[in-house]
Amino acid sequence: QEYIKPEIAEKVKLEGNAHFKNGRFPEAIKSYRDAHKRNPKDYGILNNLGFAMMKIREYGEAIKSFDKSLELNQKDNLKAWLRKGQSQFYTKELHKSLETYKQALELFPGDKALLAAQAKVNDSINSSEYDEERIARAKSDPEIQAILRDPSVQQVLKEMRENP
Repeated sequence: QEYIKPEIAEKVKLEGNAHFKNGRFPEAIKSYRDAHKRNPKDYGILNNLGFAMMKIREYGEAIKSFDKSLELNQKDNLKAWLRKGQSQFYTKELHKSLETYKQALELFPGDKALLAAQAKVNDSINSSEYDEERIARAKSDPEIQAILRDPSVQQVLKEMRENP
């Protein structure tokens, strides 16, 4: 409890911002993590942490930061929605990226950045060729595994194999 001090968190966050602006992303991440510990209710710190993670291509960690940020505040947090969707896109989790943008558009209807990001994902899905990596990732995704185990889905797949 003594460690939680929002006024110190703000100072540490500003240090992180300075590191970020100078391209020192590991130092920025360290500052943002410290700031978050000092003020765990500040969703902006988690957004900054997630964005710094994106800069070093740690998309899985970035998504975790954006998820925590969105747990604290969904309604005023457009950046977290956008960056979470971008991180999912970069990891080729296109179906998850689309779902993120769909949820965000319910809160921010007609937002141009969200609509553009959603269109980019749709274009990628529609133009993508056979991608082994994406297929392997999809097959290991628990959500997709659950869908594929559904008897009605198995029946449809069987019919498609037998009568394309």
